[in-house]
Amino acid sequence: MVEAYSYPLLVGFGETNIPRLEIMLVKYFSSEKSAGGDCEIEYENGSSTAVVRFRREEDQKNVLAKESHQISLEKGVLKLTVCLPTEEKSSQVLFTIGRKENGGERGKKNSGEEGQG
Repeated sequence: MVEAYSYPLLVGFGETNIPRLEIMLVKYFSSEKSAGGDCEIEYENGSSTAVVRFRREEDQKNVLAKESHQISLEKGVLKLTVCLPTEEKSSQVLFTIGRKENGGERGKKNSGEEGQG
């Protein structure tokens, strides 16, 4: 029996320099505190977002239904935002991660309309 983690959620948090953050996210989203369950985390060091993938759709829905999510840290509380990943949000996250490696530049959309006379 193949156990696929097919039910993703996008997780946002403000801080990026938190030691062992990936481990903390797995523990939190696997626990009753989050209303989650069996999951895996996709996280790039230094990123302000992660993707948590649940094995069961019910766990994904339970986490979404919970109003607030937070993890207690030694120096305070890390507040988390959770939402369903849309293709647009997922590509923005990947774009942001890629741009951080190049000095944090922001991308601009071109309108494709150039005023040539």
